[in-house]
Amino acid sequence: MDWLSEYLFQHIAAFHFFSGLVWFNMGVVLVTRGQRTVRVPLSQLSQAIPLLAAFGVLHGAYEWIEMSQRIRSQVGEALPGLFEETVQSGILALSFLALMVFAWKLLLPQAISESHILRWRMGGALALWILSVLGVALVGAPDLETTPLRAEALTRYALGIPAALSGAGALLFQQRSLRRAAQVRLSQDLVWCSAFLIVYGLAGQTLGSGAPIELFRGILASGFAIFMVRALHTFEMESRLTLEEALERERQVTEEIARINEALHLKTRDLALLLDLSMQLATSVTLEHGLEGALRKIIQKLTFPEAGLISLTRKEDGSVYVAAATGFLAEGHDAEHSLLTWAVALGERSVRAGLVVCRHLDGVTFEFPSQDAEQRNECRGHPSPLVAISFPLAVHQEIIGSITLSWSTLDSNTPLSIDEYNLIIGIAQQIAFCIENVRLRQQAQERERMLSDMLSQVVSAQEAERKRVARELHDITGQSLTGIALGLRGIENTLKEDIALAVRQIRDLETFSANALNELRQLIADLRPPQLDDLGLAAAVQWYLHEFETRYGINTAFVFRSQCDERLPAEHEITLFRIVQEALTNVARHACASHVWVQLEVTPTRVRLSVQDDGHGFDVSQVLSRAQPAGRYGWGLLNIQERATLLGGRCHVISQPGQGCEILVHVPLPAHALEMSGKHD
Repeated sequence: MDWLSEYLFQHIAAFHFFSGLVWFNMGVVLVTRGQRTVRVPLSQLSQAIPLLAAFGVLHGAYEWIEMSQRIRSQVGEALPGLFEETVQSGILALSFLALMVFAWKLLLPQAISESHILRWRMGGALALWILSVLGVALVGAPDLETTPLRAEALTRYALGIPAALSGAGALLFQQRSLRRAAQVRLSQDLVWCSAFLIVYGLAGQTLGSGAPIELFRGILASGFAIFMVRALHTFEMESRLTLEEALERERQVTEEIARINEALHLKTRDLALLLDLSMQLATSVTLEHGLEGALRKIIQKLTFPEAGLISLTRKEDGSVYVAAATGFLAEGHDAEHSLLTWAVALGERSVRAGLVVCRHLDGVTFEFPSQDAEQRNECRGHPSPLVAISFPLAVHQEIIGSITLSWSTLDSNTPLSIDEYNLIIGIAQQIAFCIENVRLRQQAQERERMLSDMLSQVVSAQEAERKRVARELHDITGQSLTGIALGLRGIENTLKEDIALAVRQIRDLETFSANALNELRQLIADLRPPQLDDLGLAAAVQWYLHEFETRYGINTAFVFRSQCDERLPAEHEITLFRIVQEALTNVARHACASHVWVQLEVTPTRVRLSVQDDGHGFDVSQVLSRAQPAGRYGWGLLNIQERATLLGGRCHVISQPGQGCEILVHVPLPAHALEMSGKHD
């Protein structure tokens, strides 16, 4: 074995060179590869790699200095002095200090590892080592030659072992995080690095020096360097894959954001169009003008339609009419007239069916609910191009019209997209609600104007009635009373001269007074017949018909049927009597009739009143039109309708020119109304 010891001793410088080369190369490789590792979840390891590289470079430099000293010793040159020994020990201490800081970087929270606290710890450890070396130098002052050896031993025990164990612990801590992140191979490499570092710290720093020890240290350094470089390579590859995955996710996110932005842009455009349509309909002078402007905006904003029309239903008879149209007659060709005819028929069909109706160029049509995607796709998938499509306008499940969008000419070839289809559904809903709001607003305005006109008519009627009462009191009753007063004055003189003449005058005065009393009674009856209060509605109507027939010479007939013994409530009786009065007044003024039939039916739940004549009749819609001049407006009919409405009933006017007229009133009776009226009486 002497030859082996001799061989190892002679080649100990080569072992130092090998160890230094391993450590130095590891440091260089860690520096170059560490700069390319930028994985975010492992940023602490990436930031700590330069410290481990510094440990390798400094430790390699220390081994090479040791190698140079061994070579100088073998060739018989002078041994290094105290200064060189101190520098060598300082390099060793700095290498271990870099390893310790590497461990701190991994073990401490990132906020602390990046703060000034870590720098203070580094400075404190370095200062403690310097003070320890000075203490060793002072203690060993008589023997300065052994001081460098003591300083090196102190460095290995005080810094080397703690740094190696701390570094191994930090790598083990890091590999647990990597294992949780499914980086199994990288975590295994770090476990091997920790094992080599622990052995290097415990055995490599405590066994002293010598050729076998240097060889052992070189082997440990090689193992640590191999697994560390391999771990870093794996780290780099996985970081690259992770980066590529992150870039791919970023690309997908960018595409998704672009898609969302595009959808948001389209949705904003759609909402802006709906708002614009609402403003157009709300601010227009007339409904037709607003609908035409809305159609133009729709055609301008959408791709498919080049023309369009809106059809509405009349509440009176349910007929469908075109309220607005645009785009069809731009050039005046026959094809355009054909398209307009198609569109009108399509819109009316959509109103009647309450469904979406689409027509293709070959004449094939489809009907389907707006939310039926299967039939919608069948319509869109038809081989022949889609020419026109009509959507119903519904408010509270009631169809009030339709909107039809079409090509302007048969030469067009613009398809209808799903997005525009869904948008048109929203447009149809918005237009329907806007139309309903406009109609309600117009009805409110018309009703307000009507109430104002009715108030004026009521005031005028009151004044006319007062004038009539005053005129009749003055012309008839007043003259009779004046004659009676004059006759009484004459009787005073006649009694003195001719008693028989006085008796005849008294009899004449009696006749005058009786006539005056009858005239007063007639006047009172015209204002409110006593029969209504004493005998009820049927008797009052019978009396009034007799008076009407006597006054105007028009034959009358009255039919009364009742399923109740009790009288109607007083409010119902006076209101229904006024309706009969108003209806008969209209007959006398306008109908030129020869017969009038009045029917009154009373059940426990309702009252039915009918006044029918055989006059020349009239057009109901024309007479009740708000466009009629004030003098020709059907105020009598309107008063009848309003009186029926006050009782919670309804009035129907049925008439045609040359076919007479019938006024039919239905009034509901509240529960127990007849019982309460009977108790009241």
